[in-house]
Amino acid sequence: MTFYCPYGHGQSFITGESEETKLRRERDRLQQCIAEKDDTIRAWIDRKESVERQLSATKGVVTRIKNRVGRGVCPCCNRTFENLQRHMRGQHPTYVAEATE
Repeated sequence: MTFYCPYGHGQSFITGESEETKLRRERDRLQQCIAEKDDTIRAWIDRKESVERQLSATKGVVTRIKNRVGRGVCPCCNRTFENLQRHMRGQHPTYVAEATE
């Protein structure tokens, strides 16, 4: 309830905020929380998609190397050998040790 002083200033006996103001503030706070959660979800989805793209690229590289080795091409010196296993043991003995680490 509002009343006016002789100079025309609005006065009220109600102290603190009105129920409408409290509800508006609570609504704004909840909207902000929802926006933050949406941003977090979007960031995790972007991260997941990025990791999936990296995984796909890595699988492609592994497949290419397997195909080359299957055709007898040395992954270190890019030369073709009839007996690639013997070549790898003799010329690149540390390659297998590095690959298993």
